[in-house]
Amino acid sequence: MSFSKASVSFGCHRSSDRDALVLHPQGEKRWANRFFRKSQSLVRQIRLTEARLMISTIGYEGARPDDFVRTLQLVDVRMVIDIRDRAQSRRPGFSKTALRDSLDAAGIGYLHLKELGDPKEGRDAARSGDFARFRQIYASVLKTVEASEALDQIATLSEQMSVCLLCYERDHRECHRKIVADCLESVVGSKVRHLGVQANVAVRKLDGRVRDAREGAPA
Repeated sequence: MSFSKASVSFGCHRSSDRDALVLHPQGEKRWANRFFRKSQSLVRQIRLTEARLMISTIGYEGARPDDFVRTLQLVDVRMVIDIRDRAQSRRPGFSKTALRDSLDAAGIGYLHLKELGDPKEGRDAARSGDFARFRQIYASVLKTVEASEALDQIATLSEQMSVCLLCYERDHRECHRKIVADCLESVVGSKVRHLGVQANVAVRKLDGRVRDAREGAPA
C-alpha cells in the first residue's frame, strides 16, 4: 500500500512544517479503536490455539471405555498416542483394536508408538516399588534412535492438534509417561497436563451440565 492510500485509510497527513506523520484527532481515535480490536482478536486466537494444541497424558486404570473417551472429548483431544510397549489389556475396551475403534467413533485419532514403551523389566521394577531401577531402565530406552524419532513425531503432531499420551497407571507419577512428558516439555517449551478419567462422566450431569474432565483430575 502506498503512503497516500494509507493516509486516507487512517485519517493522517504530513505536516507542512516537518517531515513527520501526524494523525488527525478523529483519525487517531479510529486507528486506536481498530488496533485495539485487532489486538483483542489476536489474543483470543492465541488463547484458543494454546487451549487446543496441547499435550496431555492419561491412564485408563480402573476406567470404563465410555468414561475414558468422554473425558478426552471434554478437553478436545484429537489424537491418542499409545505409548504402551504392548497395546494389549485384560481390561475390556483397551486393547489396540477395540480402543482404536471406539476412539474413531468419537472422532479421535489413534497412534501406537511402541518405541516409547516401557519394557517388561521396567514394568516389573515399577510394580515391585523399585522406581530407581525403573527409571534407569527407561532412561536406556530414551537413548535409542527409535525413541528419539518417536518423541520428534509427537512434538510435530502437537503443533497440529491436541494430543494425549496413553498408558495404564492412573497416577502419572508412577508411570513412564511422566518421563516422556518431561522430555516433551523441554522440547516444545510448554507444560504437559495430566488428566484423570472421571467416573461416570459419560452419563453424569451436575447443575444441568456434564462435568468437566479436568475437575478433580490428579495433579
